[in-house]
Amino acid sequence: MVRERNTVDITADGGGEGSATGNTLIYDLPTNPTSSELKGKVCKIIIANRTGVAGNILMHDSDTIGDAMSAVAPLDIYLTATETVFLNEDDIGEWFIKSGIVAQASNGATSNGYKISVEVEVF
Repeated sequence: MVRERNTVDITADGGGEGSATGNTLIYDLPTNPTSSELKGKVCKIIIANRTGVAGNILMHDSDTIGDAMSAVAPLDIYLTATETVFLNEDDIGEWFIKSGIVAQASNGATSNGYKISVEVEVF
């Protein structure tokens, strides 16, 4: 097993649950899955809200930004206008992914947007 980390900015508004508008690829597993086996465990997430307004970050398991966000996003994180959140496994729970992580900002993020870092333990 190896831990990988990736950091991405989100500067566009997302369409919300059930929409692909504004999807941003946050993390892509190193190989495409060939079965339904679990491939990675999300260990840490750091999100900095630099938009100046409160909003939500929606996240789900996908490596394709064209896929619609889940009807109910597996992870929905609320941040105040200038908040930075640090989430570890105790906060995230047992979130296993098969392909990657796609996220959306649900508050009309513009300007400096959000900065998201994730750490994934790859099996």
